[in-house]
Amino acid sequence: MKRILFHQPAFRLIGPAFAGFMIYILILLIFDRIVNLNENFNLYELLFCVVLSYAWFETMRLLTKATNRFFHSGNMWWSRILSHTLTLMAGSFLLISLICYSYFTLVLGLSAFSSFTAEFWAFNIVFGISVIFYNMTYLGMFFLQQQNEMAFEREKTLNQNIEYELQTFQNEVNPYLLYHSLETLIPIIHRDKDQADLFVNKLSKVYRYMLDHRKEELTSLADEIKAGHNLIELINPRHYHNIFFSSEISHAFQQFLLIPGSIPRMIESIVQNAIVNELQSVEISCKVDEENYLVLRCECKKRIVPIDHPFKEMEYLQKAYSFYTDIPVILVDRNNELLIKIPMLSPQIMELV
Repeated sequence: MKRILFHQPAFRLIGPAFAGFMIYILILLIFDRIVNLNENFNLYELLFCVVLSYAWFETMRLLTKATNRFFHSGNMWWSRILSHTLTLMAGSFLLISLICYSYFTLVLGLSAFSSFTAEFWAFNIVFGISVIFYNMTYLGMFFLQQQNEMAFEREKTLNQNIEYELQTFQNEVNPYLLYHSLETLIPIIHRDKDQADLFVNKLSKVYRYMLDHRKEELTSLADEIKAGHNLIELINPRHYHNIFFSSEISHAFQQFLLIPGSIPRMIESIVQNAIVNELQSVEISCKVDEENYLVLRCECKKRIVPIDHPFKEMEYLQKAYSFYTDIPVILVDRNNELLIKIPMLSPQIMELV
Protein backbone atom coordinates (compact mmCIF):
# COMPACT_ATOMS: atom_id res chain seq x y z
CA MET A 1 0.00 0.00 0.00
CA LYS A 2 1.09 3.61 -0.56
CA ARG A 3 2.51 5.66 2.29
CA ILE A 4 0.26 8.14 4.05
CA LEU A 5 0.36 11.64 2.57
CA PHE A 6 2.36 13.18 5.44
CA HIS A 7 5.23 10.74 4.86
CA GLN A 8 5.52 11.37 1.12
CA PRO A 9 8.54 13.47 -0.01
CA ALA A 10 6.47 15.82 -2.20
CA PHE A 11 4.22 16.79 0.69
CA ARG A 12 7.16 17.19 3.10
CA LEU A 13 8.73 19.63 0.63
CA ILE A 14 5.68 21.68 -0.40
CA GLY A 15 3.19 21.33 2.48
CA PRO A 16 5.15 23.09 5.25
CA ALA A 17 5.97 26.09 3.03
CA PHE A 18 2.30 26.67 2.27
CA ALA A 19 1.32 26.08 5.90
CA GLY A 20 4.02 28.49 7.12
CA PHE A 21 2.71 31.24 4.85
CA MET A 22 -0.87 30.72 6.04
CA ILE A 23 0.21 30.66 9.70
CA TYR A 24 2.10 33.94 9.25
CA ILE A 25 -0.99 35.58 7.76
CA LEU A 26 -3.08 34.21 10.65
CA ILE A 27 -0.62 35.56 13.23
CA LEU A 28 -0.77 38.98 11.58
CA LEU A 29 -4.56 38.88 11.68
CA ILE A 30 -4.47 38.11 15.41
CA PHE A 31 -2.56 41.32 16.17
CA ASP A 32 -3.63 43.59 13.29
CA ARG A 33 -6.58 44.36 11.09
CA ILE A 34 -6.78 43.19 7.49
CA VAL A 35 -6.14 46.72 6.18
CA ASN A 36 -2.80 46.78 8.06
CA LEU A 37 -1.46 43.50 6.67
CA ASN A 38 0.44 45.20 3.86
CA GLU A 39 2.10 47.65 6.26
CA ASN A 40 3.17 45.01 8.81
CA PHE A 41 4.23 42.31 6.35
CA ASN A 42 7.87 41.37 6.98
CA LEU A 43 9.84 38.95 4.84
CA TYR A 44 12.08 37.80 7.69
CA GLU A 45 9.09 37.04 9.87
CA LEU A 46 7.55 35.08 7.00
CA LEU A 47 10.76 33.06 6.61
CA PHE A 48 10.75 32.42 10.34
CA CYS A 49 7.19 31.04 10.14
CA VAL A 50 8.10 28.85 7.16
CA VAL A 51 11.18 27.44 8.90
CA LEU A 52 9.14 26.92 12.05
CA SER A 53 6.49 25.13 10.00
CA TYR A 54 9.10 22.80 8.44
CA ALA A 55 10.46 21.95 11.89
CA TRP A 56 6.94 21.43 13.25
CA PHE A 57 5.82 19.14 10.42
CA GLU A 58 8.95 16.99 10.65
CA THR A 59 8.60 16.75 14.43
CA MET A 60 4.94 15.75 14.13
CA ARG A 61 5.85 13.17 11.50
CA LEU A 62 8.63 11.62 13.61
CA LEU A 63 6.49 11.62 16.76
CA THR A 64 3.72 9.94 14.78
CA LYS A 65 6.07 7.19 13.59
CA ALA A 66 7.44 6.74 17.10
CA THR A 67 3.95 6.55 18.60
CA ASN A 68 2.78 3.98 16.04
CA ARG A 69 5.56 1.59 17.05
CA PHE A 70 3.88 1.05 20.40
CA PHE A 71 0.56 0.02 18.88
CA HIS A 72 -0.59 -3.10 17.10
CA SER A 73 -3.72 -3.96 15.16
CA GLY A 74 -5.30 -5.39 18.31
CA ASN A 75 -5.09 -2.13 20.28
CA MET A 76 -8.30 -0.21 20.90
CA TRP A 77 -8.78 2.71 18.55
CA TRP A 78 -9.62 5.21 21.29
CA SER A 79 -6.34 4.55 23.14
CA ARG A 80 -4.40 5.15 19.92
CA ILE A 81 -6.23 8.44 19.27
CA LEU A 82 -5.80 9.68 22.85
CA SER A 83 -2.12 8.84 23.18
CA HIS A 84 -1.39 10.10 19.67
CA THR A 85 -3.10 13.42 20.37
CA LEU A 86 -1.42 13.97 23.75
CA THR A 87 2.01 13.09 22.35
CA LEU A 88 1.68 15.51 19.43
CA MET A 89 0.30 18.26 21.66
CA ALA A 90 3.21 17.95 24.09
CA GLY A 91 5.74 17.74 21.27
CA SER A 92 4.27 20.77 19.52
CA PHE A 93 4.27 22.88 22.68
CA LEU A 94 7.88 22.05 23.53
CA LEU A 95 9.10 22.64 19.97
CA ILE A 96 7.25 25.93 19.43
CA SER A 97 8.21 27.21 22.87
CA LEU A 98 11.89 26.42 22.37
CA ILE A 99 12.13 27.92 18.87
CA CYS A 100 10.05 31.02 19.68
CA TYR A 101 12.00 31.71 22.88
CA SER A 102 15.29 31.31 21.00
CA TYR A 103 14.11 33.56 18.15
CA PHE A 104 12.82 36.35 20.38
CA THR A 105 15.81 36.34 22.74
CA LEU A 106 18.75 35.50 20.48
CA VAL A 107 17.65 37.00 17.14
CA LEU A 108 15.45 39.92 18.18
CA GLY A 109 17.34 40.53 21.42
CA LEU A 110 14.29 40.71 23.70
CA SER A 111 15.51 39.91 27.19
CA ALA A 112 12.25 40.13 29.17
CA PHE A 113 9.73 37.31 28.61
CA SER A 114 6.87 39.76 29.17
CA SER A 115 7.84 41.67 26.03
CA PHE A 116 6.94 38.75 23.73
CA THR A 117 4.41 36.84 25.85
CA ALA A 118 1.50 37.56 23.51
CA GLU A 119 3.41 36.39 20.42
CA PHE A 120 4.72 33.35 22.33
CA TRP A 121 1.23 32.16 23.23
CA ALA A 122 -0.21 33.10 19.85
CA PHE A 123 2.24 30.78 18.10
CA ASN A 124 1.53 27.98 20.56
CA ILE A 125 -2.24 28.34 20.21
CA VAL A 126 -2.11 28.42 16.40
CA PHE A 127 0.15 25.38 16.20
CA GLY A 128 -1.88 23.65 18.95
CA ILE A 129 -4.99 24.01 16.81
CA SER A 130 -2.93 22.78 13.86
CA VAL A 131 -2.11 19.66 15.88
CA ILE A 132 -5.83 18.88 16.11
CA PHE A 133 -6.33 19.19 12.36
CA TYR A 134 -3.09 17.32 11.65
CA ASN A 135 -4.09 14.53 14.00
CA MET A 136 -7.63 14.23 12.63
CA THR A 137 -6.33 14.12 9.06
CA TYR A 138 -3.55 11.66 9.82
CA LEU A 139 -5.71 9.27 11.85
CA GLY A 140 -8.44 9.44 9.24
CA MET A 141 -5.92 8.45 6.56
CA PHE A 142 -4.39 5.84 8.83
CA PHE A 143 -7.63 4.05 9.68
CA LEU A 144 -8.80 4.29 6.06
CA GLN A 145 -5.53 2.71 4.94
CA GLN A 146 -5.99 -0.03 7.53
CA GLN A 147 -9.47 -0.75 6.19
CA ASN A 148 -8.18 -0.77 2.61
CA GLU A 149 -5.34 -3.12 3.53
CA MET A 150 -7.73 -5.52 5.25
CA ALA A 151 -10.08 -5.39 2.27
CA PHE A 152 -7.11 -5.99 -0.04
CA GLU A 153 -5.96 -8.97 2.02
CA ARG A 154 -9.48 -10.42 2.04
CA GLU A 155 -9.70 -10.01 -1.72
CA LYS A 156 -6.25 -11.52 -2.15
CA THR A 157 -7.17 -14.50 0.03
CA LEU A 158 -10.44 -14.93 -1.87
CA ASN A 159 -8.62 -14.88 -5.21
CA GLN A 160 -6.10 -17.39 -3.91
CA ASN A 161 -8.91 -19.68 -2.76
CA ILE A 162 -10.65 -19.37 -6.12
CA GLU A 163 -7.40 -20.05 -7.94
CA TYR A 164 -6.85 -23.08 -5.72
CA GLU A 165 -10.35 -24.35 -6.57
CA LEU A 166 -9.58 -23.80 -10.24
CA GLN A 167 -6.35 -25.76 -10.04
CA THR A 168 -8.08 -28.49 -8.04
CA PHE A 169 -10.81 -28.79 -10.65
CA GLN A 170 -8.32 -28.93 -13.51
CA ASN A 171 -5.77 -31.25 -11.94
CA GLU A 172 -7.99 -33.74 -10.16
CA VAL A 173 -7.87 -37.19 -11.72
CA ASN A 174 -11.05 -39.15 -11.11
CA PRO A 175 -10.00 -42.39 -9.37
CA TYR A 176 -13.47 -43.92 -9.76
CA LEU A 177 -13.32 -43.52 -13.53
CA LEU A 178 -9.95 -45.27 -13.61
CA TYR A 179 -11.16 -48.03 -11.29
CA HIS A 180 -14.34 -48.74 -13.27
CA SER A 181 -12.42 -48.57 -16.56
CA LEU A 182 -9.92 -51.17 -15.39
CA GLU A 183 -12.77 -53.27 -14.06
CA THR A 184 -14.40 -53.15 -17.49
CA LEU A 185 -11.13 -53.91 -19.24
CA ILE A 186 -10.46 -57.20 -17.41
CA PRO A 187 -13.31 -59.24 -18.97
CA ILE A 188 -12.69 -57.64 -22.38
CA ILE A 189 -9.08 -58.89 -22.30
CA HIS A 190 -10.25 -62.49 -21.79
CA ARG A 191 -12.95 -62.16 -24.42
CA ASP A 192 -11.37 -60.20 -27.27
CA LYS A 193 -7.81 -58.87 -27.28
CA ASP A 194 -8.46 -56.59 -30.24
CA GLN A 195 -11.37 -54.98 -28.41
CA ALA A 196 -9.14 -54.70 -25.36
CA ASP A 197 -6.56 -52.77 -27.43
CA LEU A 198 -9.28 -50.40 -28.63
CA PHE A 199 -10.55 -49.92 -25.08
CA VAL A 200 -7.03 -49.16 -23.78
CA ASN A 201 -6.64 -46.64 -26.58
CA LYS A 202 -9.90 -44.93 -25.53
CA LEU A 203 -8.72 -44.90 -21.91
CA SER A 204 -5.41 -43.34 -22.93
CA LYS A 205 -7.21 -40.61 -24.92
CA VAL A 206 -9.30 -39.63 -21.91
CA TYR A 207 -6.39 -39.49 -19.49
CA ARG A 208 -4.03 -37.96 -22.03
CA TYR A 209 -6.49 -35.09 -22.39
CA MET A 210 -6.58 -34.64 -18.62
CA LEU A 211 -2.79 -34.68 -18.30
CA ASP A 212 -2.14 -32.47 -21.34
CA HIS A 213 -4.50 -29.79 -20.03
CA ARG A 214 -3.48 -29.82 -16.36
CA LYS A 215 -1.37 -26.69 -16.79
CA GLU A 216 -3.67 -24.96 -19.27
CA GLU A 217 -6.17 -22.50 -17.83
CA LEU A 218 -8.61 -22.65 -20.74
CA THR A 219 -9.27 -24.75 -23.81
CA SER A 220 -11.49 -24.47 -26.85
CA LEU A 221 -15.09 -25.66 -26.97
CA ALA A 222 -14.17 -27.94 -29.88
CA ASP A 223 -11.56 -29.75 -27.76
CA GLU A 224 -14.02 -30.12 -24.87
CA ILE A 225 -16.67 -31.65 -27.13
CA LYS A 226 -14.10 -34.07 -28.51
CA ALA A 227 -13.11 -34.98 -24.93
CA GLY A 228 -16.80 -35.56 -24.17
CA HIS A 229 -17.13 -38.02 -27.05
CA ASN A 230 -13.97 -39.84 -25.93
CA LEU A 231 -15.39 -40.20 -22.43
CA ILE A 232 -18.69 -41.58 -23.73
CA GLU A 233 -16.80 -44.18 -25.78
CA LEU A 234 -14.86 -45.17 -22.66
CA ILE A 235 -17.79 -45.57 -20.26
CA ASN A 236 -20.35 -46.96 -22.73
CA PRO A 237 -19.23 -50.62 -22.53
CA ARG A 238 -19.99 -50.57 -18.82
CA HIS A 239 -23.46 -49.10 -19.46
CA TYR A 240 -24.74 -51.39 -22.20
CA HIS A 241 -23.79 -48.85 -24.90
CA ASN A 242 -26.90 -46.96 -23.96
CA ILE A 243 -25.33 -43.53 -23.40
CA PHE A 244 -25.58 -41.15 -26.34
CA PHE A 245 -23.89 -37.80 -26.74
CA SER A 246 -24.59 -35.35 -29.56
CA SER A 247 -23.56 -31.77 -30.21
CA GLU A 248 -25.21 -29.06 -32.26
CA ILE A 249 -22.53 -26.38 -32.17
CA SER A 250 -21.97 -24.11 -35.16
CA HIS A 251 -18.43 -23.37 -36.31
CA ALA A 252 -18.73 -19.78 -35.03
CA PHE A 253 -18.72 -21.03 -31.42
CA GLN A 254 -16.00 -23.67 -31.76
CA GLN A 255 -13.25 -21.30 -30.60
CA PHE A 256 -15.04 -20.12 -27.47
CA LEU A 257 -13.27 -21.20 -24.31
CA LEU A 258 -14.06 -23.44 -21.36
CA ILE A 259 -12.12 -24.62 -18.36
CA PRO A 260 -10.55 -27.99 -19.28
CA GLY A 261 -12.69 -30.88 -18.08
CA SER A 262 -15.97 -28.96 -17.94
CA ILE A 263 -17.92 -31.17 -20.35
CA PRO A 264 -16.40 -34.55 -19.33
CA ARG A 265 -16.93 -33.87 -15.63
CA MET A 266 -20.55 -32.84 -16.18
CA ILE A 267 -21.16 -35.94 -18.29
CA GLU A 268 -19.79 -38.08 -15.45
CA SER A 269 -22.11 -36.36 -12.97
CA ILE A 270 -25.12 -36.92 -15.22
CA VAL A 271 -24.34 -40.59 -15.72
CA GLN A 272 -23.70 -41.15 -12.00
CA ASN A 273 -27.12 -39.78 -11.12
CA ALA A 274 -29.08 -41.45 -13.93
CA ILE A 275 -30.53 -44.93 -14.32
CA VAL A 276 -28.78 -46.71 -17.19
CA ASN A 277 -29.53 -50.32 -18.15
CA GLU A 278 -30.36 -52.43 -21.18
CA LEU A 279 -33.83 -50.87 -21.42
CA GLN A 280 -33.14 -47.37 -20.16
CA SER A 281 -30.81 -45.08 -22.11
CA VAL A 282 -29.30 -41.68 -21.35
CA GLU A 283 -29.29 -39.08 -24.12
CA ILE A 284 -27.09 -36.02 -23.66
CA SER A 285 -27.13 -33.18 -26.16
CA CYS A 286 -24.92 -30.14 -26.32
CA LYS A 287 -25.83 -26.77 -27.84
CA VAL A 288 -25.40 -23.01 -27.40
CA ASP A 289 -28.42 -20.95 -26.36
CA GLU A 290 -29.24 -17.32 -27.12
CA GLU A 291 -27.40 -16.13 -23.98
CA ASN A 292 -24.15 -17.76 -25.13
CA TYR A 293 -24.45 -20.46 -22.51
CA LEU A 294 -23.22 -23.93 -23.35
CA VAL A 295 -26.22 -26.10 -22.48
CA LEU A 296 -25.91 -29.80 -21.68
CA ARG A 297 -29.39 -31.30 -21.88
CA CYS A 298 -30.13 -34.81 -20.70
CA GLU A 299 -33.30 -36.88 -20.92
CA CYS A 300 -33.07 -39.68 -18.40
CA LYS A 301 -34.62 -41.23 -15.33
CA LYS A 302 -32.82 -40.17 -12.21
CA ARG A 303 -31.94 -42.46 -9.38
CA ILE A 304 -34.52 -42.65 -6.63
CA VAL A 305 -31.74 -42.67 -4.05
CA PRO A 306 -28.99 -40.42 -5.40
CA ILE A 307 -25.35 -41.10 -4.81
CA ASP A 308 -23.51 -39.14 -2.11
CA HIS A 309 -23.39 -35.43 -2.87
CA PRO A 310 -25.19 -35.50 -6.23
CA PHE A 311 -23.73 -33.02 -8.69
CA LYS A 312 -21.03 -31.93 -6.26
CA GLU A 313 -18.96 -31.24 -9.37
CA MET A 314 -21.28 -28.30 -9.97
CA GLU A 315 -19.87 -26.59 -6.88
CA TYR A 316 -16.30 -27.07 -8.06
CA LEU A 317 -17.25 -25.92 -11.55
CA GLN A 318 -18.91 -22.76 -10.22
CA LYS A 319 -15.90 -21.86 -8.07
CA ALA A 320 -13.56 -22.47 -11.00
CA TYR A 321 -15.55 -20.28 -13.40
CA SER A 322 -15.87 -17.49 -10.81
CA PHE A 323 -12.16 -16.90 -11.39
CA TYR A 324 -12.99 -15.64 -14.90
CA THR A 325 -16.59 -14.43 -14.85
CA ASP A 326 -19.47 -13.42 -12.62
CA ILE A 327 -21.93 -15.35 -14.79
CA PRO A 328 -23.09 -18.38 -12.78
CA VAL A 329 -23.19 -22.04 -13.73
CA ILE A 330 -26.85 -23.09 -13.73
CA LEU A 331 -28.45 -26.45 -12.97
CA VAL A 332 -32.09 -26.98 -13.91
CA ASP A 333 -33.64 -30.22 -12.67
CA ARG A 334 -37.20 -30.91 -13.80
CA ASN A 335 -38.92 -34.28 -14.00
CA ASN A 336 -36.87 -36.45 -16.39
CA GLU A 337 -34.83 -33.60 -17.83
CA LEU A 338 -31.59 -32.08 -16.67
CA LEU A 339 -30.10 -28.85 -17.97
CA ILE A 340 -26.55 -27.77 -17.09
CA LYS A 341 -25.70 -24.31 -18.38
CA ILE A 342 -22.00 -23.38 -18.49
CA PRO A 343 -20.87 -19.83 -19.38
CA MET A 344 -18.63 -19.76 -22.44
CA LEU A 345 -15.63 -17.44 -22.30
CA SER A 346 -14.64 -15.19 -25.15
CA PRO A 347 -11.28 -15.95 -26.84
CA GLN A 348 -10.20 -12.38 -25.95
CA ILE A 349 -10.01 -13.39 -22.27
CA MET A 350 -6.75 -15.20 -23.01
CA GLU A 351 -5.13 -11.78 -23.43
CA LEU A 352 -5.99 -11.02 -19.78
CA VAL A 353 -4.84 -14.25 -18.12
